Amino acid sequence: MSGDWLDFLRPTLSLLLVIWSLQMMDDVFKAEQVLGRGERTLAAKIGRHVLPFTGLCLLIAGAWQAHVALAMFFGVSALRFFPLSLPISRRQLLSKFSLIVVMWLCSLLFVGTWLAVWGIVMAIFLECMLSLLQYHQDHWLIEDTLSRRLGIPLLMLGGVLALGSSFWISSRYTISFLVALSFWTAIAEWTTDRLEDWHISF
Repeated sequence: MSGDWLDFLRPTLSLLLVIWSLQMMDDVFKAEQVLGRGERTLAAKIGRHVLPFTGLCLLIAGAWQAHVALAMFFGVSALRFFPLSLPISRRQLLSKFSLIVVMWLCSLLFVGTWLAVWGIVMAIFLECMLSLLQYHQDHWLIEDTLSRRLGIPLLMLGGVLALGSSFWISSRYTISFLVALSFWTAIAEWTTDRLEDWHISF
């Protein structure tokens, strides 16, 4: 019985650390956009120490369940390079697609075909869910975000299709991912200061 719990706990904690690390790095790269939504995330509070912190989290995630952590890392990284903002120069387009191909080939090499596909599908689901959660904030931003480009119906459809595909590939890892995502959402909400909270503190 304890072995079954460990088999579930290890990928769940590994995925939680990967999701947390990648989102913190994303918050650093999109600091102005995050502040534009009136939010001050944990990445902003940690400041310049965020990269060593996320690196440590990724190492721990790899030690717990390496193949799941790598599948999630390469899947999310490949999707983040996908060009959403238009217009884009040919050189930028070639550079982004080259990085996507490199990430995809690394995923195939380290985790195999099916788990690599699972990582991409889970990354699509994660991106759709985050865009839905941030839809109302992103609606007021000038930046061309995924939620503004696709809209709620297509985001929901993409999320449902991605979730169904991930269950078909690996129901066990998908359940671990959903549990990890729930915990990460709670942690992110707890550690994020919002604009109205700043006014109250003053």
